Amino acid sequence: LCCNLCCCFCAQINTNIIQTCLQHSCPTKRFTFFTFPGPKCSGISTAHHLEPAIVKMAEQQQLEPVTVNVARFHKRLEESAQIGLNPTRGKGLFRQALTTEDVAGRVWVKKQMHLAGLHVWEDGALNIHGCLFPSNSNRQDVKPTAANPAVITGSHHDTVAGGGALDGALGVIAGIEALHRIKELCDSGAIELQRPVEVINFTDEEGRFGGMLGSMCVAGTVKESDIPTMASADTGELAVDLLHQLKNCEGNTLEENRLQCAKQAAESVYEQGTMFAYVELHIEQGPVLDTTGESLAAITGICGLKKWEITFTGQSNHAGTTPMKQRKNAFEGCARMQMAISKLLAVHGATDTVCTIGSVKVTPNYPNVVPGICVFTVEARDTSANILDTLAKALLAEVNNIASSIGLELSIRVMSDMAPITADPHLTKLICKHCKAQLTEEEHNVRIMPSGAAHDAQQMARLGPMGMIFVPSIDGISHQHKEATALHHLDKGANALVNTLLELATVKVSDSMTFAETMESLTKDSNSTLADENQAKSKASHTKKNASKTALLCIDLQKMPPTTAREGVDFSDDDVKFFQNSIGDVVNLVNKAQTHARANEIEVVHCRIMSMTKDGRDRSALHKRMEIHVPPGADASQGQWMDNVGPIGDELVFNKTGSNVFVTTNINYVLKNMKIENLVCCGVLTDECVLGTVTSACDLGYDCTVLTDGCLAASPQRHQAALHTLSRFASRMCNVDDWILSDNE
Repeated sequence: LCCNLCCCFCAQINTNIIQTCLQHSCPTKRFTFFTFPGPKCSGISTAHHLEPAIVKMAEQQQLEPVTVNVARFHKRLEESAQIGLNPTRGKGLFRQALTTEDVAGRVWVKKQMHLAGLHVWEDGALNIHGCLFPSNSNRQDVKPTAANPAVITGSHHDTVAGGGALDGALGVIAGIEALHRIKELCDSGAIELQRPVEVINFTDEEGRFGGMLGSMCVAGTVKESDIPTMASADTGELAVDLLHQLKNCEGNTLEENRLQCAKQAAESVYEQGTMFAYVELHIEQGPVLDTTGESLAAITGICGLKKWEITFTGQSNHAGTTPMKQRKNAFEGCARMQMAISKLLAVHGATDTVCTIGSVKVTPNYPNVVPGICVFTVEARDTSANILDTLAKALLAEVNNIASSIGLELSIRVMSDMAPITADPHLTKLICKHCKAQLTEEEHNVRIMPSGAAHDAQQMARLGPMGMIFVPSIDGISHQHKEATALHHLDKGANALVNTLLELATVKVSDSMTFAETMESLTKDSNSTLADENQAKSKASHTKKNASKTALLCIDLQKMPPTTAREGVDFSDDDVKFFQNSIGDVVNLVNKAQTHARANEIEVVHCRIMSMTKDGRDRSALHKRMEIHVPPGADASQGQWMDNVGPIGDELVFNKTGSNVFVTTNINYVLKNMKIENLVCCGVLTDECVLGTVTSACDLGYDCTVLTDGCLAASPQRHQAALHTLSRFASRMCNVDDWILSDNE
């Protein structure tokens, strides 16, 4: 009774009563799952428990916000978190794809779909589908059709070894709950579906068999001929053999069974035009939302991923009698590769590029035997296809060099090759609208950010518009047992999901309307734009409608790379090389931002951090003059402006002399006189004084956006530290393309 009262009236109940309920081991445990002590979250949501009235509007069928059944949602989360526990193996869940534990999870998922009143079916790749159809639908076929495309949500229920209870499972469980609520609304006559709605539990998102087997089959991004060779990285088992065990593919021989299973898996593909939209709820799996204190995010895109299985073969031999110079130690090759990764990233990577050796197996794996075989995985991720391709070539070249230098045989197997993907901007705008409806009065924004992790949404985007909702991961932890999210954040994410799906499934679309036009009709009454949704610490929204002025602030774009020659400078030769190799791409992106600004009446302001001219004249007196349009001459102490991004025409230019306080005063004076309210910052972030310039501008009340790929510091470490510092102050961190997109919106 106490728990039921808490569920219904917790907004009015004293916290002490709830704590008493917890201390007495409430049998339903509704408030014990995913509750964590400390100031970051209470673990108890005090909103969204009472179901509001559903108002059926006339033509547009605009609905009041719907909430999930919180008690039912939490119960499903708790039950799921028990499947795959194996204390003898360690902490966390062991629901790797197509294992006994995963099969138990699959049985549970099907049961939940049936309890939700969904039509449940399983395809040839063992993806589990739960569907709702419009009341007037005569559809008998299992897959959606181009004539009646489906709104789809979902994720995966498999885990990594020792994984957490939310990665993937949240999207599946929230999807089932969302469709459960939609069915209840349909049954009550409150709404009428215009198209099918579907939740999918995808097979092997975690890539045990090298890729996202389930979603790749649905999206048609895997060749039928490649499926028979997909092998487990941990046991070597073939995916088709496990599919056969669970589906009993018809064949007379083992080989025929494998080919038949591969054929059935490939036949799971959905045809182009049969998906109206795909929306996935997921934990962030990173620290951004938890650090900024934000509840929800919508993504701009998903990083690309390349993964290889590398096999070095040397010679096993006695560890005591084989001289070091005569060894062919296969593990040494792996160790050298690990040591090389940081240098390769410094030269070929960008700020957010990552590369990981995550699995290593040595043979014979015995203390007194030199390893003769070493099999390990190398994985690289980035949001830029060009950077990922360049890095891939460098990584594979390094592997070959290592093998040649220490006399090892080399074998390479491609496990994954997924290109970066962009979220549909119109769908993202709709997601932002429903996320914003979940925020409290104290919360001001829905963050717009890229995803550094790969998701099933990455594959489904090949079929149609794709968007994702992120909720925070406490301390940014994922893929281990400490993975956690506050309950009130899970509730907000699930509520944003059900409302997004509901609007997509009920909107009436004429044959002449494009998807973009449909999304525009759903968001036209919203006062916010895509850009506004990510004003992380902004106290007010500034849209084009209210004509606030924006300036693109270009910082320190001079022909002067960092040097190791100056006294007291701690830049290394590698730092300088990184800068030189990276600045060209940054210049191109800054040029792109400047071109957009000039074409859209956005002021371009150049700030050069320098002390004196060579002749000793202090230029500080010039800062307060509004007619400073000409950049410093050839006698300036710190070089000329960079080509293609220096000032042109009458773009405002000012220099810095003296302290950070002084340059901040100058910036403030100039920008206030120009009536600038919004700053978009790019340029070189090598010196701390540049960071001080931007952070001080934020403190002065300017709404600051930082173009992450339009900035550069002198080393990957300095660059990451600079962006981390700026993220604490800036209203928004995004890349150049996303800024241009949001400004156009």
